[in-house]
Amino acid sequence: IAGFIAASPYAVLSWPLFRDALIITWFTGAPSGSLANLERSWIPYIGIVANPLGWPLFALALAGMVIGGWRLLRAGTESRLRQFYGIHLAWIVIFYGFYGITAHRALRFIMPIGPLLVLIAAVAAVALIRSASRPGLRVAAVALAAFVAVYSTAYAARTAHMFAADIRYAAER
Repeated sequence: IAGFIAASPYAVLSWPLFRDALIITWFTGAPSGSLANLERSWIPYIGIVANPLGWPLFALALAGMVIGGWRLLRAGTESRLRQFYGIHLAWIVIFYGFYGITAHRALRFIMPIGPLLVLIAAVAAVALIRSASRPGLRVAAVALAAFVAVYSTAYAARTAHMFAADIRYAAER
């Protein structure tokens, strides 16, 4: 809240004008003319986030969010880890909750959560490896983490190559 007030002081200093601007934007801020009757859903953003990350990394990030949420709520979690999970999960959930419900769906709006999803995926990979009680399970957990790392690296390299070859980007040079 303090950050919003610092970045938008006129919202507080001139609340009636700010409120009216929000109302006008709500009713006129969409290509169809109104944001009031547009379909709103978080579901389309699942694919919009998962496709650039790659589905294996996205699935591991979801597992990391579950692990992080469980550790955040568990009484025995040390304070440092509770802060880590609290900050990262709050940013992901609040950001996705806000931008995911918008009618205009684009990758550039939701990707600020991308780096945190990768960190949370790493948390899940480490948790899976550490929780493996038998050597065979540990090998499987390491193999899963290695597969996700190799797949994601190759997927990102291919995506970067596709964007580099896109004529829209070549025209900028």
